[in-house]
Amino acid sequence: MHSVVQIDEIFLNILSWVAPAALLDLGLTCRAFYEPAMDARWVRLDNFVPLLKCLPSNAMADVYDKRTRHKFYITVRRLKPADWIRFEAHARRVKEYTIRASGLGTPLELGLSESITSAIAEHFGDRPVLPHLQTFENHLIGWRDDIRLLLHCPIHTVRLDYRRDPELYGEALTSELELVRRLDTVESLSMGSQLPVARQLSLLATMPNRVYQLE
Repeated sequence: MHSVVQIDEIFLNILSWVAPAALLDLGLTCRAFYEPAMDARWVRLDNFVPLLKCLPSNAMADVYDKRTRHKFYITVRRLKPADWIRFEAHARRVKEYTIRASGLGTPLELGLSESITSAIAEHFGDRPVLPHLQTFENHLIGWRDDIRLLLHCPIHTVRLDYRRDPELYGEALTSELELVRRLDTVESLSMGSQLPVARQLSLLATMPNRVYQLE
């Protein structure tokens, strides 16, 4: 092994330039590479689908709704504690969760059905699903159901930025900040550049008595 990759800072910087699809291959080439490569592969998520695919295939099925063009994963049997081992192993690596607005006409794979949400809630209880999650970013008006699974996570940075629908921005924020209120670890809150500063400040005034840093 080259001495350069034995220096954590340098190796992690190298991994940051590797395409996500190649990180698994890299991790499997050497036992010493596996953990840092997997940390880099899972550091960011934009939905729960990759984690759902860590559950046993015989416990899952997918249902495609032609009308909404959404694919939902459902459980076909009761999940046992052992079924969650791979899910939890990679969930602990996630530090950023970003919801991006899907392009028009693009199938949107949301991933979570009521049966999946219930199974996750039952297994984790009050434990955080993503125990090391630090940053949550949302570009899509209207909370998706999966976001409610993040309520117990130690999120300290929240960014809300609905650039595609600026006319609905303020109205959406009023309702969605209600969920942010329940994240008592939040220290930095950004509401994007589309909303006037005065409106941002008026919305912040409704938040709990904590210190926020507007970005």
